[in-house]
Order: sequence, then structure tokens, then C-alpha cells
Amino acid sequence: MNNSLTKEVDVIVIGSGAAAFSAALTAAIGGLEVLIVEKSEFFGGTTAISGGALWIPESTHAKKAGLPDDREQVITYLKSLIGDNLQQDKVDAFLNAGPEALDFLEKHTLAKFIVRDVAPDYQSELKGSVSAGRTLDTSVFDGRLLGENFETLRPQLPQFMALGGMMVTLEDADAAALLGRSWSATAHIFKLVGRYFVDRLKYSRGTRLVYGNALIGSLLKSAIDMDIRLWNRAEATSLIKKNGRVCGVSIKLNSKQYDNQKIDVRARGGVVLAAGGAPHNPEWRKSYLRSPETHISMAPDSNTGGGITMGIEVGGLLSKEQSEAAFYVPVSVLHKENGEEVKYPHLLGDRLKPGSVAVDSSGVRFTNESSSYHIFVQGMYKASKSDSIGPAFLICDQTFLKKYGLGLARQGPGAHKDLLDAGYLIKGDSISELAQKLGIPANALEKTVAQMNKYADQGHDPDFGKGSSEYNRYQGDETHLPNPCLGEIKQGPFYAIKLWPGDIGTAIGLTTDSTARVLDTDSNPIAGLYACGNDMSSIMSGFYPSGGITIGPALTFGYLAAKDILANVE
Repeated sequence: MNNSLTKEVDVIVIGSGAAAFSAALTAAIGGLEVLIVEKSEFFGGTTAISGGALWIPESTHAKKAGLPDDREQVITYLKSLIGDNLQQDKVDAFLNAGPEALDFLEKHTLAKFIVRDVAPDYQSELKGSVSAGRTLDTSVFDGRLLGENFETLRPQLPQFMALGGMMVTLEDADAAALLGRSWSATAHIFKLVGRYFVDRLKYSRGTRLVYGNALIGSLLKSAIDMDIRLWNRAEATSLIKKNGRVCGVSIKLNSKQYDNQKIDVRARGGVVLAAGGAPHNPEWRKSYLRSPETHISMAPDSNTGGGITMGIEVGGLLSKEQSEAAFYVPVSVLHKENGEEVKYPHLLGDRLKPGSVAVDSSGVRFTNESSSYHIFVQGMYKASKSDSIGPAFLICDQTFLKKYGLGLARQGPGAHKDLLDAGYLIKGDSISELAQKLGIPANALEKTVAQMNKYADQGHDPDFGKGSSEYNRYQGDETHLPNPCLGEIKQGPFYAIKLWPGDIGTAIGLTTDSTARVLDTDSNPIAGLYACGNDMSSIMSGFYPSGGITIGPALTFGYLAAKDILANVE
């Protein structure tokens, strides 16, 4: 890996998520000398710990798979959701360049993509939505190709790995459920576990990479092969601007080798800000979140808004025209005796399955439990009468817990004693006892559960429509009838966990044009400065249309930024 010091390159990219690598690789493929500057010890940013989905309509992959779509239909869906807030110029740029960027990266890097054969848009009831074709995943990547550099790749969150470090997919989990009952499933699991134990003889975790880790792993290896300079533990502290142009970056090197040495690096072509937004910036949280004290971010702690701050310091404009400040997800938290916190984002699973119900502190429902994670948290905010959003409670019975699990409490026959002792999982022999332990009115909770049992029998939820949309049903249990999202809550003991408002990244960022150039307060581009990923104001205007609407645009605008630099570099 090229981490040698330099004082001049063509392009400096700040950050190392999907947007950063897309910009860096596109520039390097075009013949430019590139430096990536990453503040933390790991490369990968939020992308590396994400599901890694990409929302890119009209891709070559979708067309080859025979999944029909057209531009008018895509725009219809986005307008149905975003309305007058639709940023037409940037959305058009994304839709035009997205498939091109995907094909370019697949041709020139080790990243390979697969279109999902079933992936309904999150608000599938809206006109223009489709059931498949717009969301893609990254193919499995062999982390052993990174060699000693494997340890610089940000690992997936441990709560999403099996056996202390083995990455698994939903398909792997399905195979594990058939262990001993299906020859092919059993063989698949034994192969995975066998490889994992061999991996652990040499590596800190398994090297079979999936989801966002596979995307970053493949791009990191490609960057190494292209001799892109990769500096981790290197904090960009300010931009250098001369004669109205951003022409470099001041960097503090925090590794032991350089002992906080400061260095100015010139960028002949441009600087790309892709540092992951500001979810852990205290001032941003106070200014834009309704409940900053209780709000929990799943993004890496190093995402503190450094890129956005530097952009503002040289005249960039922070865009506040977002319906929401962040992309929301409900989060449960395990507090360990040693002070460690284990955060679990409820993106999929439990709350969407039949036999769970979410209630607020009054013991009543407040939203459709099977809606997208973003809409679920919006429901928490809407129902709250206080500026400090307290927890919601996700409740199920013993049958549900064994079949689907509840947050960190995995499905199966386990007693979950540690989670109960830690207060993460709360248990009651009756609904009334559970309500008492949760501090909510027992009569209200009993009434809510009775209503849900009635709705499960009828197969219809007249209050919030749980299981009424294609997206709901897709995330439910197709084997459960009459409604894959509605099930009874009757078999005690009963269980609950607390859900807090959280996010997977910020939506507010720097104002840019359709080529990712940062704009100043007069809407003029700042020469030499670009922003993409979560440092760029979201083109979705704070809405969450489907899975992958952060990474898809991140890759695309990273590509567009580099193409603009290539067209204008001297």
C-alpha cells in the first residue's frame, strides 16, 4: 500500500467511504495522481458497516435481468414522494450518470454488482414504484486479496457477525436454519465455518466479505493496485485556498510513525470532500435534531462533520432544505457492565414480522411497525409530545422470540440470561407484568395487544395498515397467513426491548451543483472544491425512497466529481 508522504498530487479525497473511493478510482483510472486522507485507523466509513445496497435505476444489470423500468416511471415515484422538494437538476444528473458510473467501476475495478430480483421501493404504494430492478448489491469479495492491508479495512459491527467475526448474509442465515435437515444447506454452513476457522489462524476476523464490507474491500484493493496513496490516521484540518481556488489541504498525521506531524499537500486538480457527514458533531446535533440527547447514530464516531466544516470555512453554503436532517433508524442499546454500549439498528427483521407490536410510553401504537426504518422513526417523532424523545417499546411473545428473535436476542431456544440481566431484554409472565416493568399503563398495553390479536385473526390492520403494502409483505413472513406481517401475541412469557431514535447518516450537507462542485453563498461554484456522499446535501431532500439511496448517489457523484476534475485539470 502506498502511504508515502508527498507534498503535491492531482487530487486529494478526504474520507474513504463509497463516494471517496469512487472519486479517487475514477481520477486514478483517468491518469491522475490521487491521495486519500482518512481520519480514523480504518478505511471504509459508514459504507463498510452498512448493508451495502445501491439504488441506481435503469442499470445495465437490471436490463440484462429483464426487469423493466424507465425514466418517467422513476421520476414519477420520486415526485410522488418528494413533491415540490425534488431537486430536478441533481436528480437528473444522478439518473443519467448512475448506470454509467456503475459500469465504469465494474469494468475498471474489482467491484462486481448483482441486481436484486425482489426489492420493492420503500413506499411501494406510491405511483411509479417498482418491485425490483433499482437496488443492487456487491458480490462476495475475498478479503485475503488485501493481504496485510486487510486489517486496515473497517470491520463490520460485531453484533452482525457470527462466531465472533464471520460475516453472514440473509441466505446464510436461512441455510443455518435448515442445518441438519437439508444436505445442501448443511454443506454450505460447514464450508463457511471451515473457512472462517482457517481465516482466524491468520486474520482478526473472517475474510469472506459481504454487503458494504465487500464493496469497500474490492475498491480498497483496486486503489492499492492503482498505487493511490492511502493515508489513515490522517486528519484534514483545513483547506488551502488561493486566488479564489481550493488548491490543497492541511493535514495532521496522527500515526506513531509521524507523531502528529502537520503537512500541507497541494492538489493540482481539486479536493473532494467525502468525510461522511456530521452525525457525531455535537453542534450539528443540537441545531438540527429534535432530540439530540436521546438520538443515537450508527455511523462511525469519526464522522464529525470535518469535511462540511472545512467547506463552509472557504465559503461553501450549508444546505438546510431537507425534510429531515438525517436518515433515520430505530436503535436498541445494550449497556454492558464494563461501560461498553452495543448498538443494534432495527433495519429489518423483528418489528416487521408477524407477532410484534411497537408502543409508546402510553402503551398505544404510533405507527406501522412494518414501514421502513426511516418512516418508523418519523412516527416516533410525530407521536411524541416532548422535545426529548423517550424510548418506544417493541413487544412480542415467547413464540415470536424463538422464531424471529428480538434485536440482539437471537432466535432459537436460548434463555438470553445475559440480555435479561443487563436490562436490554425485559420479560414479564403476563402483559400486565411486562407493562409494570416498562413503566407504562397496563390497561392500555393489554388493550393494544388484544387489538393486534384481533387484527392478526382478521388479516387486516385498520389503524396503521401493517402488511398492506408490497414492501411490508416482502419484509414479513410469506409463510404466515392471512397477513405476513400480522401475528398473535398470546404465548407467555412476553418480552420487550427499548427503541430509541437513531440514524445511519446525515442528510444535511454542502450545497453542490450537478457535477458535485461546492457552491458558495451566491450559488457560484468554488473552484477546485467538490463534495459527495454525506458531505453533500442529499439529492433525496431528506426522504428515503428505497434501499441504497445513500450509496447509489455517493458512487455516482464521486464519479461525476472526478470526471469534472479530469476535464479541467491543467
